[in-house]
Amino acid sequence: MDGWWGQRDRSRGVRNVSGGQGLHLWVQAQFPDRCISFLLGENRRNEVILLEGAVLHEGGNIDRVVEIHHSLDFDDGLDLRGGLLRVRTESGQVSELVCDATAGGGFLHGAGYGGEHGRDKGYDWIAVDEIPLDGTVRPRDLSTPMTDRLTRFASGDEVGYGIFEFAHSRSTSYTYRPSINLNVRGRIASKVN
Repeated sequence: MDGWWGQRDRSRGVRNVSGGQGLHLWVQAQFPDRCISFLLGENRRNEVILLEGAVLHEGGNIDRVVEIHHSLDFDDGLDLRGGLLRVRTESGQVSELVCDATAGGGFLHGAGYGGEHGRDKGYDWIAVDEIPLDGTVRPRDLSTPMTDRLTRFASGDEVGYGIFEFAHSRSTSYTYRPSINLNVRGRIASKVN
């Protein structure tokens, strides 16, 4: 195929993110010459507990991600509408990504998520879920809030596309706090339109 972009979810091995995760972000922002790829986990005190990733350049250069800041817009059903990500790499490069996640996408309820990972159900066991994508079901309603959204990423004048996977804790002990202080909705509207 020619002219297609893609991402691959490569397992990074066993990660201990239990014990009160507040926010999970897995981002694959594909641009013509690079992919900005990272996994970020924060606890319910909004502290980083896991950060792995890199900017993967078409020529093979890998620049490790060392810091992520974010200002995200979640609706009352805990679905992501968009936001701003600031990504700093080991080389000192800073990328600012304006994210539009309003195109929708899938829920990770089922498919082994929601407490089913690693549970032997027998040789012939098959699970099936049917979830309408018309807005009547939201991350808040499912066994796991883990959700993938097809996303448009704008970085300066460049536009890229990819997956923005997220999970916002439903626990009352967690309140999302952006680590970038700005008016997200106004910034997204001006950059995306």
